Amino acid sequence: MKVTFLTPAKYEYEEAVEYYEEQQKELGERFRIEVIRSLRRVTNFPNAYARLSKNTRRCLVARFQHSIVYHFDRDNEEIIVIAIAHTRRKPEYWRSRIAQT
Repeated sequence: MKVTFLTPAKYEYEEAVEYYEEQQKELGERFRIEVIRSLRRVTNFPNAYARLSKNTRRCLVARFQHSIVYHFDRDNEEIIVIAIAHTRRKPEYWRSRIAQT
């Protein structure tokens, strides 16, 4: 299954990797690995995670305070990552991005 990041989501991901790397050596890489693992789970079980709206769901990233907010496009067999959201900041700030999916 194809995984596509919206541009703002890609920026959030890269920013989080940099932030964690600044906090502790190799922590950014550990975050990257956990996001990849989470995306694998999402591609294998796209309907298994908490529903936020009709086609939007959230998968928590293990060991970090982030979640992957995504849209599952059944017709194209594609996961569209809407946000790599910090779970304790600005809840639902990403809602305006749903129109881009």
